[in-house]
Amino acid sequence: MNILAIDTSCARASCAISSNNKLLAFIEDPELQMQAEHLFSLIDQAFKQANLNYQDITHLAVTNGPGSFTGIRIGLSAAKGILFAAPHISPICVTNFQVAAYRARKQISRKAQNIIVLLEASSTLLYVQTFNMDLEPISETEVMNNIQAINYIKSFDKLTAISGSGISLVNVYDFPENIIILPRFGQINARSLIMTAGNLQDLSSQIQPLYIRPPSAKPSIFF
Repeated sequence: MNILAIDTSCARASCAISSNNKLLAFIEDPELQMQAEHLFSLIDQAFKQANLNYQDITHLAVTNGPGSFTGIRIGLSAAKGILFAAPHISPICVTNFQVAAYRARKQISRKAQNIIVLLEASSTLLYVQTFNMDLEPISETEVMNNIQAINYIKSFDKLTAISGSGISLVNVYDFPENIIILPRFGQINARSLIMTAGNLQDLSSQIQPLYIRPPSAKPSIFF
């Protein structure tokens, strides 16, 4: 399985190529907010680094949110164009929750039962989703304030890991021993995306944005 991954959900566009879960290429744009202008140039650079081309690719992975409203649409539009031009490639749509859960699973030294992902929605709100250790979601995506998130985390009595960009809104609380607060990781990019995609149980997915449903969501601002 040869995967091309593109991520435009954050400030820097990036792309990566892997073969059977071995990373062959990773390119990240040094410039901020230039996803539309530079994405296909980055892809060309990655192909040269991996010594592959579109005909060698079996799957295309792309992030669909949460993240930059404009950036995600750029990535999804690019993915649709690639899939139209190369119909032999299968799509893998990956949420940033799944990427965070995969990275959390890699960090855990003890066997946890669940992973709760907290992603920043604003300075006071969090996007929240929970996964099992097979990276399968066991809850819907929700929007919570820090008090709601703390109470939600406290409701888990099994060993549970907490991960994501929104940890700072809850880590002031003294959680019981079964709750593991993992170190905050850096920005999600195509390297973490491609490793996540290669470890998902279900690779069949459609290229569409992740919408977090009302009443919590503000679709004019966030996915």
